[in-house]
Amino acid sequence: MNYKQFLFSGLLVLLVALMFGCTGTTICGDQICSTGEDLTCPTDCAAPVEAKVIVNVNGAYDATGDLSLRWHHSKDVFANANASIVSRLGEHWSGEQVKNLSISFNDSISGEVPLEQYGNRTVTLNITQPGDYYFEALSEDYAYRVVSDKITITESKEYYVNMNLTVGNPAVRVKAYDTMTGNVLTGRGKISVYAEENYYEYGENKKYEYLYSEMNFDEGQEVNGLFFLYNYEDKLNNRYVSYRAVVEAEGYDGTKMNVYPYGKYQEFGVWLNKTGQVLNGSLKITIVPGIGTTQEDVASLEGRNVQVNGGCVCTETECTACISKDVTIQNGMIILNDYPYGSYSVYIPSGMNNNSPDVPIGVESKSFEIIAGEGRYDEIKALKGYNLNLKAVDINGQVVDPTQIEMISFCQSYLDQNYCSEYNGESWANTLVTNPYVFAATYYSEEHMNQYAQSDIVFTTKYNNDVQATSFSINQGFNDILIQYN
Repeated sequence: MNYKQFLFSGLLVLLVALMFGCTGTTICGDQICSTGEDLTCPTDCAAPVEAKVIVNVNGAYDATGDLSLRWHHSKDVFANANASIVSRLGEHWSGEQVKNLSISFNDSISGEVPLEQYGNRTVTLNITQPGDYYFEALSEDYAYRVVSDKITITESKEYYVNMNLTVGNPAVRVKAYDTMTGNVLTGRGKISVYAEENYYEYGENKKYEYLYSEMNFDEGQEVNGLFFLYNYEDKLNNRYVSYRAVVEAEGYDGTKMNVYPYGKYQEFGVWLNKTGQVLNGSLKITIVPGIGTTQEDVASLEGRNVQVNGGCVCTETECTACISKDVTIQNGMIILNDYPYGSYSVYIPSGMNNNSPDVPIGVESKSFEIIAGEGRYDEIKALKGYNLNLKAVDINGQVVDPTQIEMISFCQSYLDQNYCSEYNGESWANTLVTNPYVFAATYYSEEHMNQYAQSDIVFTTKYNNDVQATSFSINQGFNDILIQYN
């Protein structure tokens, strides 16, 4: 540029400045209240306030590091969910694992105050500058973290923020076990964890599954993997993540299970069966007489159905493959042929019988084991139950109308344990229905029978202003209890 061009340019800039004024560039959101922004940019020119923000933080009571509350303020605050965070798990593992979990802020003003581990977690902050604020609570030991919704402060008043600390990056250990030996599997294998994102979009529920993480194992290594997941839930957009582990081992049938990152650390056991393994067994249970029960009582059970429950394959979070079926008693035996290995319980359903005068016969509550590939024998006790006949009569020995009897209380004590039910004058007819009242049931065990016999029951009722407290115990067999009013 020659001298004349430079002079001309300078004159042109001077002319523009004289015509429009040299005020500089104004930017709304730069926290500078420039000339002319008082009406066009209230975020830069807002008047000071005297506001109080009361923040209450819950959770993370097992955190081993310091807790703190941070606050972030800017006239152009935004949350960025792509920053990384390092998680540590103490005695459960060694090393570090990085996941994209934390939230960072493009803030111009921020502050931090400590939080008590077990005491008061309420913090009151005095705020003078209006605008948008975020509050973030976090722990030092394992990235417990929570970020509040945006709080917009516009006037002098109290604002309340409630926050619950949750684990940002929980760890889940998946261990494979041999179903026959109960030992942790070693050898060649693989554990794959799949994530499934469930979300709502364009009026329909959708899901997207992908391989989240995978671990391979060689000879001599345990099929035992630690995975660092993330808790992601976007309630506003109905989006959340679930996980599924697929476990494979050489010489074993593969399996899969759902895993749930609901705390700092969880361990899930997966039971694998050897390929071609025989898993079924048999059990024959002989019924024998228990206390106060005869062989004739046992014979009366012939042809009755016993409910068999069990055979479940359980992890820490769920049980699958459970069996529940009726088995008929034959020749005084309960026969379980070709059942999957595992634990089983048997019982004869029984309960109230307001009409029958009989004493029911049942079997004790007992668990049995079926071993894969084996035929086993065991026995179970038959137990004669009880029949309670509770009758209320007037001074002439006539049965009283149950609608005219008021129920006051029913109290039972055994050793140092006491239990009472108060009825507040309810009608006998509303609670026991009939007079006489008949209740027949079986015992769960001989110990259960002895507890009933040693219990002191006080049954208090009222008829024509006469209050009667009747004391009795329930014994095996028939129990006739008479209440007579004066």
